[in-house]
Amino acid sequence: MEERVFHFDLNKEVEKFFDDSSVPADGEPTMVVLFGATCSGKTFLRKRDYSQGYVVVDAAEVFLNLCGGERFEFGTIFGEVVDSIGSYVTLRAMRERRNIVTEMPVTQNEDLEAVCEAALSLDYRVNVLHVQCSLEDAQLRLLSRGADEISARQTQPYHLEWITRAAAKLAGKPHG
Repeated sequence: MEERVFHFDLNKEVEKFFDDSSVPADGEPTMVVLFGATCSGKTFLRKRDYSQGYVVVDAAEVFLNLCGGERFEFGTIFGEVVDSIGSYVTLRAMRERRNIVTEMPVTQNEDLEAVCEAALSLDYRVNVLHVQCSLEDAQLRLLSRGADEISARQTQPYHLEWITRAAAKLAGKPHG
């Protein structure tokens, strides 16, 4: 099998996550954390209600942008590039005090608390929205999930690391 080489313009990839609408008019940034079980509708809600006015901190979005329409399994390719882009997007968004939206599953309360504390340490308003649906609806969504729908269970470690690391750096604290 022939080896493929991918070329990315990291600056262009980062810029895809920014527009002027994510700068809060009142200067008071908000972080929205959508959390809920797998297939509860977090991504649907984010795309419907937070596609404008927020920088998306989501490893799945970074990954899908890099895939350019091709199908690859998340976590098998582009790992370091996803991490670099996501880290920089998060750091820049927090440094520029932009509104941010991210997703997390409900599995780790400590992770949710760490993300909220990180945002609060930088004087962000934090809105945590619990997204839920019936078990039957979640099962139907899981069965009809496409290749471009990546679970927050897979992306949460990235989001947790990016947000806590960026907040620690901006606050001048060591990151643990």
